[in-house]
Amino acid sequence: MKKTKHERSNNHRITFSIISLGCPKNLVDSEIVIGTMQYAGYRMVSDIEKADILLVNTCAFIQPAIDESFQTIRDLVKLKQTQRNKKLFILGCLPQREQETILTKFPEIDGLVGVGEFYQIVNLIKHAERTKPIIAIAQPTFIYTHTTPRQLATQPHTAYVKIAEGCNHYCSFCTIPRIRGRFRSRPIESIVAEVTQLTRSGVKEINLIAQDITAYGSDLYNGYALVLLLNKLVKIPELRWLRLLYTNPANFSDELIEVIAREDKICKYIDMPIQHIDDTILKQMNRNTSSQQIKTLLAKLRNRIPNITIRTSLLVGFPGESDRQFQRLVKFIQEQKFDRLGVFPYSREKQTTAYYLKPQLPKNVKQRRAEIIMQIQYPIVLQKNQMLLGKEMTILLDTEYDVKERIYIGRSEFHAPDIDGVIYVWNKSKRKILPGDIISAKIVDMNDYDLIAEC
Repeated sequence: MKKTKHERSNNHRITFSIISLGCPKNLVDSEIVIGTMQYAGYRMVSDIEKADILLVNTCAFIQPAIDESFQTIRDLVKLKQTQRNKKLFILGCLPQREQETILTKFPEIDGLVGVGEFYQIVNLIKHAERTKPIIAIAQPTFIYTHTTPRQLATQPHTAYVKIAEGCNHYCSFCTIPRIRGRFRSRPIESIVAEVTQLTRSGVKEINLIAQDITAYGSDLYNGYALVLLLNKLVKIPELRWLRLLYTNPANFSDELIEVIAREDKICKYIDMPIQHIDDTILKQMNRNTSSQQIKTLLAKLRNRIPNITIRTSLLVGFPGESDRQFQRLVKFIQEQKFDRLGVFPYSREKQTTAYYLKPQLPKNVKQRRAEIIMQIQYPIVLQKNQMLLGKEMTILLDTEYDVKERIYIGRSEFHAPDIDGVIYVWNKSKRKILPGDIISAKIVDMNDYDLIAEC
């Protein structure tokens, strides 16, 4: 419902600030909160000390994320205690998972908002009482559309587009289905409309996200529909780069490989968490895939798309993981030589089936195994970066790094925002370039995970 001029005038002096924790999926939720608040007439400020309303969109995927969320809340409660006129609302995954704990630890808060209630934020703020927190937490069913107010918090030339919400996989270590609810896709028409709007406003790079984008459409179209969606999106004239994040090897089809190989606008970059390679561990993780299926898929991707960059995520120290099973994973990493790799020590989470598995490994063993994987990966990255020296690359400029020296920070289609290395670009030409430009530059040097280029 549109606000009247009187309502807008009453609200225009009320300010808010938001802290967004966690993954890009959380960031999209935060952007919806920002857009909804601004549409209602509230004004966003970057300085939380100057904000009338404090919002924190939390992450609660694993214990370290929970700890970070709680620490952020503590800091904001301290601020609220010094400025008692402020209101403090806790949003997202942590309220969905730890409602009672938050209420017990922080009676000073004004509201808890679950992952499916963001659209109510303005109404909740208006009806919050000073005597007790207002609570809006339910089984998540909401998913945003192209008409939902949203204000990008990324660089203006790049954006995340969430094509689905929730998850049906129920991996034994994962809390997401219990936090985010059942898998639910947005209609193709809504996604195409949003991407069209974004690209017409200057966005050049679209990053498609969901808990598993390869399952897209399975709840709406009687089968997987990611290929159908991609075929629609690549026809949008203003779109330059289309990136696929968070794919699942169990749902990766030959048809999907073909469309990635064929379409120039689709970045030759795949983010595909495999978690492990030992079949017993994969089965206990409830991953619905085998080591042979993973190896076959990787071979197909590299054979059909020779220049593809593959990022994966691993989980080490899973309950019962033996030295032999871990060494099997080590050998696999050495053989596959992934372009990008992240590794997480297993975090024992309540309300997951893996919580009850035995034996649970000591923290120092889990941490050491994660360190070993990254020690193996480091020279692989260096070798791959060395192979790029002297080559021309197409680079999307993100920001100015040094105005005087005319140095910019950018990324190629093989570098996803926020999680991968970057390319430092030295503009030695007389041509003026700006953040958001897509340019050609030669790779001349490297610095660990980052590259250095001249144009």
